[in-house]
Amino acid sequence: MGSLPIEGWGVAATDLERSFPSWGEPDRVFLVRSERHWTLVTLSLALPLEDGGARLVGRSALSAETFASLDDVGQAVRDRYSRSGWVRLLDAGYDADPDVYCTWAPTRVERDFDQASLHRRTLAAGGPARRVPGWPIEAVAEMGDHLAASGFEVLGCRGLEEADDTDDANPVLGVVDVRRYGFETPAVVRVDDAGEVYVRLPYDDAVERPGLVPVELAAVPEAPSLGW
Repeated sequence: MGSLPIEGWGVAATDLERSFPSWGEPDRVFLVRSERHWTLVTLSLALPLEDGGARLVGRSALSAETFASLDDVGQAVRDRYSRSGWVRLLDAGYDADPDVYCTWAPTRVERDFDQASLHRRTLAAGGPARRVPGWPIEAVAEMGDHLAASGFEVLGCRGLEEADDTDDANPVLGVVDVRRYGFETPAVVRVDDAGEVYVRLPYDDAVERPGLVPVELAAVPEAPSLGW
């Protein structure tokens, strides 16, 4: 009986759906690491259907691709299974390899940010809270407290006394510097027209902006109540 020798040790295994339509089942994908390279092992099962929808025959393919770096693996997986597939593979192996962990941590923080929004109807476009002097600083302070309560280590907050209205929508209110899963990042605080205050990784945002002032979470200067 033949065999396919693969150098290295297993890091992750999961099922991934291909980005393009296929009659096949989800691929079973394995990530293997060695001292010299990474290997992506893929088991694909193609199951063509007859006109009535019944399966006619099964056909499988097994492949092993080697990559010089984890970044190269990520690009290949994103091309084949989309970004969500790459995140799923990282989720499957983040606790098995330190390099996978370091790549996984920002994706986990990004998803935690997605769950950290504050909904404030009075901060909707044209709402009364947006007419209170210093309202962006109070909003940033509340977001900092919210992130701390959600498990983030808050390293500092900086807010704008006036909203950055240079953007067409969702003005920047400030920045909260956080750490989680060993990953440090500035979190850009914005508000949308419906009054949702949210944070995102900086991407292309400039986090060092003119007008940013330090915000103390436990001692924010008293301001008129925003009705939150």
